[in-house]
Amino acid sequence: ETVDTIERMCIEAALELTHNNRASAAEMLGLSRQSLYVKLRRFGILSDADVDSELP
Repeated sequence: ETVDTIERMCIEAALELTHNNRASAAEMLGLSRQSLYVKLRRFGILSDADVDSELP
C-alpha cells in the first residue's frame, strides 16, 4: 500500500539522518521509541530478536 511505502521511506530516511540512532529517529518522526520498534519490525527493517534486545 502507498501509505506503508511512504511510512517506510520516512523511517529509513530518519534512521539515515540520525546515523541509525533509533531514539533520535523516533523523536524526529514524532513517535515513541516503542512505536518506532513496532514499525521497524512490521516493515522487516529489524528482526524480532533485535527489537527484543533493545526494549527495556
